[in-house]
Formats: sequence, C-alpha cells, structure tokens
Amino acid sequence: MCASRDGLWPLSPEGKGARSADASRGSEAYKDRDAEDMEEGLYKVLFQTQLGQGTGVVTVREGRLTGGDSVMYYTGEYTIAQGGIDARLVADTHSVMPGIMSVLGLPKARLHLKGVAEGQSAHLSGTSPDHPGLSFEATLTRLAD
Repeated sequence: MCASRDGLWPLSPEGKGARSADASRGSEAYKDRDAEDMEEGLYKVLFQTQLGQGTGVVTVREGRLTGGDSVMYYTGEYTIAQGGIDARLVADTHSVMPGIMSVLGLPKARLHLKGVAEGQSAHLSGTSPDHPGLSFEATLTRLAD
C-alpha cells in the first residue's frame, strides 16, 4: 500500500453504504451471506492513513482478498455477516521505487479492517498491530467480474 507524498483526499463510499464480520476462509458467515452483500470480482481501492494516500486493485472472491499496487501486494481473508465485512490481510513490499513509500510506514504489515459493503462498493477502516496508532481507511469500488 504505497503512496506519493501529496495531500490526502476524503474517502467516502460511492453510491450505497457498506457492511462487516469475522475472518476465516470458507466460514459459515461467508457462506450464509445474503444477496445484498458485496459482489465478488475486481475492485479498485482508494486508501489512506496519516502517512499518505494511494490506490490499487483487489480481487474479492470466496472469502479471499488478493491485490496490489506499484510497490506492495496484499493477501488475506474476509467474512461477511450481520451486515458487515471483517477483513484481515498482510501488505508486503514487492518492489522498491524512489519517491514511493508505504502508507503503513513499514515494508510489511498486518491489517485488521471492518466496515460495510453493499453490492458493488465497500468502505472499511481499521488498524495495524504492527504500527500502533496508525488509522487505515479504504473505499472499494467494483470494476469487473
């Protein structure tokens, strides 16, 4: 999750609201979700912390999240239950580029995010146990299947 050093923008879900839950692949919470929950597919992601902002892509499918940007890749799991999303993922560096830094302040970090999702968008926020005091926000918007 990398960023340039320019200013932050406000992140807000485009269109409808979003949802949150407990993270374990293939869990009953994921399998029992209703039709109004987040659709699977490829999403653009806009994210920010106190250290910067950035963009990337993530695939949401069968309880798994995978994605990346120009410097980092992300892998993890999510569950959907009771109107919400709960995601746990790891962001790790795949390339070093001059002038580009991680919005997490670390080359590798775990994230725990919760939020709301509906249909083709989601808004999540959370923290990293590897960087106490860091707040993370992300808005996902569906691009394709």
